[in-house]
Amino acid sequence: MNYGNGMSFKKSSRTKQLIEYIDLCERTNRGATRQGFIFDKLGRVIDADTSRGYLASLFAAAQNAGIIVKERVGGTFIYKRGPNAEKFLNGGF
Repeated sequence: MNYGNGMSFKKSSRTKQLIEYIDLCERTNRGATRQGFIFDKLGRVIDADTSRGYLASLFAAAQNAGIIVKERVGGTFIYKRGPNAEKFLNGGF
């Protein structure tokens, strides 16, 4: 399924990795951030200037599809499971 900006979702995808990362952060009582996902889950180290746009389309498409939600906590954006995360994981997309 395509979500407006050219992203389409597959079950074994970066989107699934993002949901797994969010779940891990919730189990360990820490906020799921974009930089945390890039470093912790993908094992990539990038500087702050590069990280601003890195995987921006993934996060935007997942948010538009309701797979994740973004909340501002202080000066940081924290990501959580959205209302359609379960549907995505169960192949409903």
